Amino acid sequence: MNLPALLALARANLGGAMESSARLCMSDAVDASDRGDFDAAASWAIKSLSYSVGIFHPAYERAAHYFRTDAHVTFRDGSRTTAFLES
Repeated sequence: MNLPALLALARANLGGAMESSARLCMSDAVDASDRGDFDAAASWAIKSLSYSVGIFHPAYERAAHYFRTDAHVTFRDGSRTTAFLES
């Protein structure tokens, strides 16, 4: 999963009882991505998912598992980085 896919997943799952918190996190994710802070963008998108669907939902587990490991994030321009996010 790359960052654009993670952002799309978080956007697609916006909602739930904590929708306002999820939307704030999604906004922070997009802002971080726009300024080139891709690790922060991934972290905010995952936090948005946690508010939208909860930490036991398959979408959250898949995204969080990928980014909590020594995962390589591939960006639209083809560059890559290693994402280390807090558990």
